[in-house]
Amino acid sequence: MGKLLNCVKIFVFIIFVLLSRPAVSQTAYLVSPSNGSTEVPIPTLFTWSGSGMEYYWLQVDDDPGFGSPAIDNNYIVSMQYSANSLQQNTTYYWRINGHVYDTWGGFWRGFTGTWSFTSECPRPGPPNLLEPLNGAADIVLPVYFDWDDIFGILEYEIQIDDNSNFSSIEEAFYASVSEYTSSSLDQDTYYFWRIRARFNNSCGWGNWGETWGFSTECPIPNQLSLIYPTNNEIDISAPLMLDWSDELLAEQYHIMLDDDPYYNSPEIDYAFNSYYSDYTVATLDINTTYYWKVLAYNSCGDGNWSQSRRFSTACPIPNPPVQSVPPDGISGLTLPLQIGWGDNPDNISYRLQIDDGLEFGNPIFDYLLGPAASYNISSNLENGKTYYWRIRSENNCGWSNWSSAWQFSLDCPTVTVPVLVAPENGSTDGYLPVILDWDDVPNASTYHILIDNNPAFSSVEIEYDFPAGPSNFYPIGIGESVIYYWKVKASNSCFESDWSQVRSFSGKNIPKCGDVNNDGLVNILDVVYTINFLYKQGYPPCETSEVTK
Repeated sequence: MGKLLNCVKIFVFIIFVLLSRPAVSQTAYLVSPSNGSTEVPIPTLFTWSGSGMEYYWLQVDDDPGFGSPAIDNNYIVSMQYSANSLQQNTTYYWRINGHVYDTWGGFWRGFTGTWSFTSECPRPGPPNLLEPLNGAADIVLPVYFDWDDIFGILEYEIQIDDNSNFSSIEEAFYASVSEYTSSSLDQDTYYFWRIRARFNNSCGWGNWGETWGFSTECPIPNQLSLIYPTNNEIDISAPLMLDWSDELLAEQYHIMLDDDPYYNSPEIDYAFNSYYSDYTVATLDINTTYYWKVLAYNSCGDGNWSQSRRFSTACPIPNPPVQSVPPDGISGLTLPLQIGWGDNPDNISYRLQIDDGLEFGNPIFDYLLGPAASYNISSNLENGKTYYWRIRSENNCGWSNWSSAWQFSLDCPTVTVPVLVAPENGSTDGYLPVILDWDDVPNASTYHILIDNNPAFSSVEIEYDFPAGPSNFYPIGIGESVIYYWKVKASNSCFESDWSQVRSFSGKNIPKCGDVNNDGLVNILDVVYTINFLYKQGYPPCETSEVTK
């Protein structure tokens, strides 16, 4: 009973002390990091305010229940505390408790409310740019970029643009080292560039550094190297492809070719886009020395001319001419006849042979002709016969081989029976010599005439062949007052006509007259009178009985 009474006394005393302790107005207030703040740097400075506190108790935990505080310091005499041990990119909760003293002793005032914050996610600062220097000019392509290393960097990002606000990025590149070479920039252009970096964490990129600018060079193309043909090469023929080294800086090529080493009158003076580093020359003069050179140029200017090279074209003998007319194997041709072949402007002459045998052992025609590509033949070929012809050509280098032999045959036209004209059949009053006349026979090459004093021509007095030309004949040596019979036929190399109808005639000798015109005089008029009779069939000059000596 006594113990119980003592316990009651002690409890009553404690209650009395507590109830009799004056109220304490002192408390603490959180200041920073502010509630809900982010990117709070490490080390982190915690600050608070308060009055009447002798020291403070700071708790920081990533658990709002403060089950395992990262900071649990219950004796901080100032109103701030710097913490170095917090984790990056972590949400923390913190609170403060203040310890006070009164007449009855010291006690904790109680924890403030809880604030939260998120620690910083560290990002690197921008690296220092090194080259190309800011404002640099005529930077050679490709462009080399360099900047300072930053320890712990995962990668860098470089941006290049021809606009200072980087609104149309020309090139962006990610690099794990602090350098980069760009091969895609244009020449003669002003560019801006900047760099940023990031660590190997989830915090992302740091801020962009300062922007530097530079201009690229405007390089003219390099001097070209000629490839083909090699210098002093000979026996070159067209078409010829001239070839030279590629040039990356070239926008166009300019080629010159001339037979003059000073290029005073170039045969080719041509500029073209640089898709291909070659040029094909379609035609070249034979047996000629040419010189050629090439340069490359672009919008920045002309490169230097290549070294000049020379080459010589071949001096080939021509190919055999290509025969054209008359077609091989054709028949039924007539004179005049054109022989033709393909022309070649390099040829200076042709030689034509025509023969009736393929051996051309003794050609009927063997003509050396000029540069014309045809020849007309109007004679010396027989109708109905087959002929062979061949042609060869000559240029300044020599004669070609003979062409193949082509053949043709001339037509063989028929001939008609001659129609006798004079003298009239049975004529007896003509004077000797009598002119035997008949109509011309087309296509005739020969006439054959028979004259006999027997109508059966059993003992021919005169038989004569002669080329067709004048269609008449003067029989010599026939007797006076004898009746003669005559007939004619025509022929050519293919045909012979039938005999004409038979006519007869007789004649008498021309008297030797003096005053044949009976004017009492013997003079030139008598001669004219006689000729008029003989050739104009005038009146007889005189009778035989009147002949005077």
